[in-house]
Amino acid sequence: MLKKNRAIESIIWLITYLILDPVLRLFFSVETTIHPSLLASPPKNALIISNHKSMADPWIIPVMMPFQLFINFSPIRFSGATRFNSPIRNFLYSIGIIPLIYFLYNVIKIPHEGTTDQKLTPFKEALLRGETVMFFPEGSIMPDGFLGEFKRGSAALAHANKTPIVPISIRYKHGTFRTKCFINYGAPLSVPEELFVNDNPHFIRVSAYLREKIEEMHRYVD
Repeated sequence: MLKKNRAIESIIWLITYLILDPVLRLFFSVETTIHPSLLASPPKNALIISNHKSMADPWIIPVMMPFQLFINFSPIRFSGATRFNSPIRNFLYSIGIIPLIYFLYNVIKIPHEGTTDQKLTPFKEALLRGETVMFFPEGSIMPDGFLGEFKRGSAALAHANKTPIVPISIRYKHGTFRTKCFINYGAPLSVPEELFVNDNPHFIRVSAYLREKIEEMHRYVD
């Protein structure tokens, strides 16, 4: 059943890629930077971590990948909230539109209640099954020009699973006619084991390390 489900998810992502790629390029002027090692030898599955600027990020980031890289990681699992600060999003969730999107893309829903470890369990299980998971460590959408604090989720996932981490930086710049979108796909990495030693239960050192990696890539380009 898992293989069948993943095959269906891969087809949905492939259709998304073929349709959304030209559509996104109508509204966005996209500039991508890809580390050569990621193209040369991409890991079969990965924990993709990225800063978060838009509700469209979970689709823009995969669809703007080169096709061979997209196929390598597809299908990609990502997280979705079940409660929002926006009344419009809460309404869309209550009438079933957002849950339908979650169903189509097999989104890992984050419940409002429960401990951090309980909320992370589905992500850990997906990584152990060899799936690629996209995770936004800031926990919410951040304003342009600001990189938020990384919460412990991505660090805990890195500690629980030795899956390679692919760091990604995304930034938007609003123009007169089209919004510019800059995406930097970084080299696969793993967290040095010594960082986990004597780190506190909230993985402050590891979270800071991962944030620094994204910050290095999150440069402003005109």
